Order: sequence, then C-alpha cells, then structure tokens
Amino acid sequence: MSSQVIREMLEGKKRPENYELMALTRKGLQKSAVVDVARAFGMSGEEFCRLLPISWRTIQRYQADRLMDSHLTDHLVRLVMIFAQVVDVFGTPEDAAGWLKTPILALGSAQPIEFLDTNAGIQIVKTILLRIEHGVFS
Repeated sequence: MSSQVIREMLEGKKRPENYELMALTRKGLQKSAVVDVARAFGMSGEEFCRLLPISWRTIQRYQADRLMDSHLTDHLVRLVMIFAQVVDVFGTPEDAAGWLKTPILALGSAQPIEFLDTNAGIQIVKTILLRIEHGVFS
C-alpha cells in the first residue's frame, strides 16, 4: 500500500478496509501524501499543516523517500477518511472541499475544517455528516 491508496480515497474511488489502513499507518506515508491531501482540501501545504501535529517547515525538510511516523500518518489517514466521507455525502471532491470551508450553524457558524486538528473535532464533524446523511437539520 502506498500514497496511491490515499489518492484513490481522496477521489472517492477506493475505501480500504480498516486493517489495510492500520497497516498503512504502521508503515507510514511519504511527505508527498501531505501535499496530495492538502490539494484535495483546497489548501496550501502550510495551511494544511495547521491540522497536523507538525509544521510545514518540518515536512519540507523530509527527504522524498522518508516515511512519516505512525502518529503523523494516523492523523493524516483520519483526515483522508473524513474527506472521503464528505465526498460520499456531497458527491465530488470539489464540493467536499467547499463544504469543509462553509460556516455551519451546528458548529456555531464555524467551518468544519476548523475542527479537524483534533480527534474530538473530527468526531464532531463525522456526527454532523451522519446527521446530514439521515436528513436531520444540521
């Protein structure tokens, strides 16, 4: 498994099993995955790293073939999974990126993307997505 799996998830083409994601997390991803995910979110690498437990400057120092540690990879995989869920709900990666940057009343008029820097925030956004999927006003 590689960054290709991440790209396919971002495009809504693949939804790997949890054990595959666990193996990917343990192995680690290359820094190119950060750039791919940032692009899908419609953000620069520097903006996107505000959602990660690492600075953009540190990512830039990584050699192209160096794998990120499991902690960083785990958070990145969670962001990819939430993005894939948003794509499932709204249809396209572009619409997903737009929704993530739209103020939501259920979040106190904050943007969902503002919640994705923590696991608790990711769970809040997942709950709102489930509510939307089930037709509950959010």
